[in-house]
Amino acid sequence: KDSDDTEKCSVGSVGSGSDEIKQPQRVFVVGHEWGSDAMNIRGKLNHLSSSTTDATNNDDECPSPIPPYFDTALLSECLWMHNEHEKLAKSINDLLRPGGVALLTYAHHVPGKEKEDDGFFTLCEERYGFETKYLGCQEMEYMWDSSKTVTVFLKMITKPLSTLQTIHSKHINANE
Repeated sequence: KDSDDTEKCSVGSVGSGSDEIKQPQRVFVVGHEWGSDAMNIRGKLNHLSSSTTDATNNDDECPSPIPPYFDTALLSECLWMHNEHEKLAKSINDLLRPGGVALLTYAHHVPGKEKEDDGFFTLCEERYGFETKYLGCQEMEYMWDSSKTVTVFLKMITKPLSTLQTIHSKHINANE
C-alpha cells in the first residue's frame, strides 16, 4: 500500500509497460471499543469519502474538518452483554448521522433475561431520543443444537434529526 492510501492492483500486462494501476482504498478496518471516542472511525470515513470524489472536484480540497457520520449501522447478537448497553448506545449515537438508522438482529439467549436484552431499546429512546421500530422475527435453527429453535428479532432504531426534535417529542409525550 502506498502512503497516499491507494492500493496497487495487479492487472497483468496491459501493453503500457506497467502491470499495476492505482485505485482509491474503499475499505478500512478500524478497531473501536464501544463507548470510546468515535472520531478515529469518523476520520477514516472522512478520508474515504474525500478519496472517492469524482474527477470534477478540485483535488487540492482538504477533507472536511468535521468528519461525516454513517447513514446505516448493522448490528447482530450484541444485546446479551447487558453491562455494555450504555457504551454500545453511545457509540451508535456518536457514529450515526441525524436521521440515520441502526438495524439490530438478536435472539434471547439467557432464559429470564429477555427484559434486560430489550432494555437496550429503552435506553436508546430515553438517553438519546432514538425511535425503535419492530420489523419482525423468525424462528431459526439453534446454532449449537439443530433439534431446537430460537426466535431471532429484527428491530430498527432511528437517530432523531436534532436534539430539539428529541426535546419537543419528549415534551409532547409527557403532556399526553
